[in-house]
Amino acid sequence: MNANYCKGITGRQQNSNQLQRTHAIYIAECGVVSQSIARVISTAPRLVQTHSITPLISFMSLSFKLTFFCAKDLKNRLFSILLNSEPHHPAISFLSNMTGNLDLSMGLTLEEATQWSKSLEVLLTDPRGLAAFRAFLKSEFSEENIDFWLVCEDYKKTKSTDKLSSKAQHIFREFIRSDAPKQVNIDGNMRDLLSRSILLPTNGCFEGAQRIIFGLMEKDSYPRFLKSDVYVNLINKIQANNSHR
Repeated sequence: MNANYCKGITGRQQNSNQLQRTHAIYIAECGVVSQSIARVISTAPRLVQTHSITPLISFMSLSFKLTFFCAKDLKNRLFSILLNSEPHHPAISFLSNMTGNLDLSMGLTLEEATQWSKSLEVLLTDPRGLAAFRAFLKSEFSEENIDFWLVCEDYKKTKSTDKLSSKAQHIFREFIRSDAPKQVNIDGNMRDLLSRSILLPTNGCFEGAQRIIFGLMEKDSYPRFLKSDVYVNLINKIQANNSHR
């Protein structure tokens, strides 16, 4: 049996299980709210008789709000599951390998780490520097720029025409179009240009956008990285390791 087909079946089964678990949680949560509303309604006659209308109205209002938020929360959870169930495209599959608890100080000399402060280009040339920089951006929930830069680097090396077209479409959907999940900050003219370029894609069709994003990282993210705890602590750890030798 085809391996990709088996993977697809497994992915759909896992997604189905997630949906079932989410639905069960929603039923349980809203069940608690429903029980609260039922208790209020059952005590309504007594509250009315004792002229305690204000607490009745306040509590029922709160209960209905909670029910509304249960439904809204379910919608958000289901959307997250469905969004994350999309198969990873080869153009970005390698990004997941860059995350995790990496001890970047292992095997890294002080001279190599301080070289990262020379320029963003030097930093990105070192795989450990690239991993540290992406970890910093990920901690700020702003890794879309470095991810876009990375997939553009991968895209430029693509030789197959079929893969070039497939990757171009995926990069556009993932990073460029107005509703892209990881939309990067480029102007409307560049966005329109890319929407036309991917119809007949070349290895260089994303270079203009890549330069813009590199410039943004160079002026904003990179200086903040050099002052961040991620970088400062790494330097301090290497110095501490050297002093114990």
